Amino acid sequence: MAKRKTPRGGRDQAWWAGERLCGDLASFVIFILLARLLVPADYGAISLVNVLVALGAALVTNGVGSALASAEAAERSTAFFARLALGALLWAAAFFAAPLLERFFRLDGLGALLRVLALLLPLSALRAEQSAFAARLGLGKRAFLLSLVSAAASLVLGILLALGGYGVWALAGQLLLKTALDALLYALFLRWRPGLGFSGAALGELLKRERRGRLTDFLDLFFAQLPCLVLGRFAAQEALAYYTRGQRDPEIVTKGVEAGLTALLPEGETPLSRLRGRLTAGGALLFPALLGLMAVAAPVAAWVLTERWLPFVPYLRLCCLCFMALAVLRPCREALEAAGETGAARLLCLLQWGGVTALLILGCLMGASTLTLALIPTGMAALAALAGLILCARRLAYRPRDILRDLLPSLLLSLLMAAAVYALASLLGGAGLAPVWLVGGGVALGVILYGGLGLLLRLPALGLLTEAVKTRLSPPRRDE
Repeated sequence: MAKRKTPRGGRDQAWWAGERLCGDLASFVIFILLARLLVPADYGAISLVNVLVALGAALVTNGVGSALASAEAAERSTAFFARLALGALLWAAAFFAAPLLERFFRLDGLGALLRVLALLLPLSALRAEQSAFAARLGLGKRAFLLSLVSAAASLVLGILLALGGYGVWALAGQLLLKTALDALLYALFLRWRPGLGFSGAALGELLKRERRGRLTDFLDLFFAQLPCLVLGRFAAQEALAYYTRGQRDPEIVTKGVEAGLTALLPEGETPLSRLRGRLTAGGALLFPALLGLMAVAAPVAAWVLTERWLPFVPYLRLCCLCFMALAVLRPCREALEAAGETGAARLLCLLQWGGVTALLILGCLMGASTLTLALIPTGMAALAALAGLILCARRLAYRPRDILRDLLPSLLLSLLMAAAVYALASLLGGAGLAPVWLVGGGVALGVILYGGLGLLLRLPALGLLTEAVKTRLSPPRRDE
């Protein structure tokens, strides 16, 4: 019988999922407001700064061990001070390197933005240990409420700055205030305090324990953002803004769905059973969401961001396809690692990362267009996802007919839904309807068509998700 998390644990993970989404949604709202006030070229510098800061934050929050929920107090204090020192060191490096990076990427204003937004690195260090402590005690609901307060306050500040004409600094102010308030509120209400001691032995043990997984996470992020760095160096600011914005929307959708699946789905008895559950349920939710977003991308851009953002639609569609492939690749790689097939998992990493790097270099040397460069990560993600399924079939006995049974029904139904939504949007757009009606009509048709046909055809994933929701909502048994 499959081992299940308790409903209480599932609900706590759901609160943590909401906590992580609060800041993303606040930044999303600020961006929409700014997009209606500024031109896309104004976003080139801050898009690149966000990438550089995200890479630094990955080192700060993951580099000395993020899985500290079960660590001893001395280890947590050591990790806290190590994180803080690393965050301060990276901020200082960013401060002095900012003029050089501005000249290298040829983006006016990048240096000043980087010097200010790099303050997120030490602030993230202050917050990271509080989160680990709260996760250990199951305080997801409290963390969510605190994050909701900080997100609301930072959203107000961002709106005021945007309306006051401060441009991209409104987004910078929102991000800084959100992170600073998180650190302050967590310190006040989660009540974890670091000890005064620092153990070099404890730090060495933490680094040894976590270095492989943390390095993989950092490299995942680096190679995912490598196209942004390449476009920042070789493309116009508008193209960089279009690509980074195209990444952001499907990324938020994917994060929300994956966080919900982590909270809902039971832990399988074997890596193969966990893999099948993630692919079946994830495909049933992500495929229609991302393909539906592709279908209504043009009216969404015209309605939400204004028509001057319409050139970002091809980038958005490419990124949606990329995240669909990653929704297959990541569970395959995790299953291989869990089964002890680390060599196969590394082969997938090499195929994806090496392919993206080599093709980006080749594309730059040949003078490829920005859209062609943006196509490379999507193509390599799809190829690596196919390779991942083949490796799982050989190493985990994941039979091809089971792969088709888990993925094909949701994919075909999603394609049918997306085609119908695109046809409706094109028809209504030709009739001169406003974009808001195109989006509303497309969403309604997509939900009715996919949900109705899924129930009619008894899509297996819908039954799995329904059962998971019932399990999580049921009260915990006494023996749990």
